[in-house]
Amino acid sequence: MGEELVDHPGVAAWDPLRIVIDVRDTGCTGYEVADALRRGSDVHVELATHATIVLVLGIRQPVTALDRFAHDLAVELELIRRPGAASAILQPAAAMRPDVVVAPREAFLGDAERLEVDAAVGRVSAEAIAGYPPGIPALLPGERITAEVVEYLRELATAGARLHGASDPEFRTVTVLRGD
Repeated sequence: MGEELVDHPGVAAWDPLRIVIDVRDTGCTGYEVADALRRGSDVHVELATHATIVLVLGIRQPVTALDRFAHDLAVELELIRRPGAASAILQPAAAMRPDVVVAPREAFLGDAERLEVDAAVGRVSAEAIAGYPPGIPALLPGERITAEVVEYLRELATAGARLHGASDPEFRTVTVLRGD
């Protein structure tokens, strides 16, 4: 991604000290590639998403360091590459049009209980959960929990995203308002 994308929808500026690498054609997620780089080559990326890894460069980053990274990336991808492309995980439309049935503050501070995720569908969330990255909440306190949002959060967790704000990071349970 380069400066040519500035002023396109959703792009306000370009940071030449960040390199974004789309890894979908490797058949792996960005989480898997980042993990392989960390374990195999002691390379730590700034950010991994389902589809990308992001590197941060120093102002006077020597070209030799970038050459070493390119070599390390090629070596690690050779070990983990799978046929095909990783499919995108998209936030469901239901998450973009939440059914808010209780004020967020009331839901967050209300009498709550933990339920198995599948049993919580149709109930009112008492917690906020955002897959990170991208960090956009998929569920907020006061919203009715839908099967689509549950599936999306499961996909993110399975792919390696961190579920920020979740009382159960493994997403086996979720906190809901008691008796809603």
